[in-house]
Amino acid sequence: MLPGYLANFNVNNLMEYVVICDSKKLSDRQRKLFLNRLGGWSIEGHFDYSIARSAWKTPFYFVDNHNSAECIELISRLNCAFLLNAGTPRKLCSSILNSTLHGVLNVHPGLLPNYRGKNCPEWAVYHDERVFVTAHIMDVEYDEGDVLGAVEVNWRILPTYIEFRKQVYLKSFELAASVALALSTDRHKILYNSKDSGLFCGVHEAMDDETLEIVKGRFTAYSL
Repeated sequence: MLPGYLANFNVNNLMEYVVICDSKKLSDRQRKLFLNRLGGWSIEGHFDYSIARSAWKTPFYFVDNHNSAECIELISRLNCAFLLNAGTPRKLCSSILNSTLHGVLNVHPGLLPNYRGKNCPEWAVYHDERVFVTAHIMDVEYDEGDVLGAVEVNWRILPTYIEFRKQVYLKSFELAASVALALSTDRHKILYNSKDSGLFCGVHEAMDDETLEIVKGRFTAYSL
């Protein structure tokens, strides 16, 4: 995920940032899920690294745990205005969420609060609804907080499920960079808080294989 976020930061001339890496690695199950969704498509391969390597001068820092006192001290020392969740392997604690002026920006693959939980893009397609990615400031509960922006992924014009999933990631990277630019220049706006919007708060469980096959079939149907 990180290369996609960094590439779009640079496209938007957001160059004054650092990367703080956690020592915890993705599980084999998480890696397999990620690869299956994208059918072997590589986020790294999507971007031109021959240009990126010469342009990126980003400092990388490494901590054992994003929730640690060490990490909080580092954030304070670096005087970070806000953080971006670029795929942390942990549920962030309130100390990290409150460690900067603007908090922690996250892009959720679903319209908040209508679609919270797992497989939100797939559930929206299953229900024949529009699919969005939503930028929000993280709260202590999953998929909650102040919403700063949303972008639609028009799944009905896409030929395959893999292309759909690619677009979910690419739209997420673009939205993150756009909102991060607004945060860095204090031009951001809070559209609503996901807990106060009065909308239905659906929390979805992981989609089973049989239902996922139905979702994949929707793309064949709409492409005919």
